[in-house]
Amino acid sequence: MKGVDISHYQKGLEVGRLKESDYEFMIIKLTEGTWLMDSTAFGFYYEAYNRAFPVGCYCYSHAVTPDAARMEAVFLLEMLRGFPMPCGIFMDVEAPEMLELPANELREVVDSWCNSIREAGYIPGVYGSEYNLWIKLNPNELPEDVLIWVAHYGKEPDVPCDLWQSSDSGSAPGYTGRVDTDVVRSERYKKIVQLAHSYMPSPGDPGPQGEPGVTDPASAPVAADPRIAVLELLMANDGFYTGELDGKYTAEFRSAFGEYAWIFLGEKEIGGS
Repeated sequence: MKGVDISHYQKGLEVGRLKESDYEFMIIKLTEGTWLMDSTAFGFYYEAYNRAFPVGCYCYSHAVTPDAARMEAVFLLEMLRGFPMPCGIFMDVEAPEMLELPANELREVVDSWCNSIREAGYIPGVYGSEYNLWIKLNPNELPEDVLIWVAHYGKEPDVPCDLWQSSDSGSAPGYTGRVDTDVVRSERYKKIVQLAHSYMPSPGDPGPQGEPGVTDPASAPVAADPRIAVLELLMANDGFYTGELDGKYTAEFRSAFGEYAWIFLGEKEIGGS
């Protein structure tokens, strides 16, 4: 069972053709720190759910304190707005400033992230290289529900993990660039993907609705949910992008997003009063 992980570097990849191949899930870069949302995130997200293709996401973290990790999680959840993410929400632990932390401090940062994601009703996960995760962090000591995603190109990792990033030069149907490929290594992650496939709605089928979650069929997404389309339009707003930073989170976008949330969801921003 294999999948891909993608970001704006794979702009142009067709999710429909991906689903028709032997890939069974995808993990999308959604945010970086607390200031950037990947510019292709909701485009890929929209296509995946409209085609009943299981999806997860990750944040490229820069957190060096538990409070910073919590704020990164809040930012991601604010962008996600309760949409289902059945294949997990991962903290990417590879930024140099994070790896410079003492092992006990890095563990506190990761715990803070995982707690925030868990409290929101999603399965938390951690991504990193085999060396960094097992020498610096030791995932064996993490809570049992935390998914472990290990990067180790060319050969299977020698350590237990749920997901193995096997290559950074894979291919996808109809796409001329390269993609990161991932292989399921644990029975529990295989069940997560299988369950996601079992309750994903078919195109045109509104499907069941429910609270955000990861393994409960009642939390299945609504096919072609208009809220996703609204988010996609918001992301295309010139006010969202500035300079050369891809998907930089600006005050203009935050204002537009807040108005969207009030009109379409009847709620205020996460963390707001």
